[in-house]
Amino acid sequence: MVDIFRMDDARTAFRGKSVVFLGDSLNRHLYQDMVTLLCSGELTSHEKLNKRGKDIPSYLNDKLVRHGDLIRGRGYKEEREMILPDCDITLRFYFLTRCWSQHLETYLRKMKDDHGSPDLIIVLSCLWDINRWGSEGIQQYRENCGNLLRFVKTQLGARTQVMWLTCPPISVDVSSRGLV
Repeated sequence: MVDIFRMDDARTAFRGKSVVFLGDSLNRHLYQDMVTLLCSGELTSHEKLNKRGKDIPSYLNDKLVRHGDLIRGRGYKEEREMILPDCDITLRFYFLTRCWSQHLETYLRKMKDDHGSPDLIIVLSCLWDINRWGSEGIQQYRENCGNLLRFVKTQLGARTQVMWLTCPPISVDVSSRGLV
């Protein structure tokens, strides 16, 4: 991102904002890119992007709020938070294994109660939803997309914007190696 945006421009654009990244490791990389841009104005090193979330206790002073010890697959949990008080920006990351779940609803409700509704939610969810939840994965993904958007609209309010990123092309035969 640094080749397009400067740190000062990004800090000005996001001053006073709260951004939540919901997704898998690809969205964690976007979260890390944003943290890197806002903190150092540099590019995120390839070495840091290749680590699994639980192997990064802190990234440029963000906080690993919660992660699943040795839990792999659909039960994996990871929550990260970066607060930049000097420019009043808060970034949060929540690892998704499906785009809507009871755990995600609880997370979003608690976040709203503790910190207010986020200004922006960036979602990248498809790969896990479709390939990790059995033969009904595609139908459940369609329903869950609607459930998440209805929750945002009714519970978080009109102030919260959603940016839904498209997933890279996927195969029906996806290996679980390296996806957490």
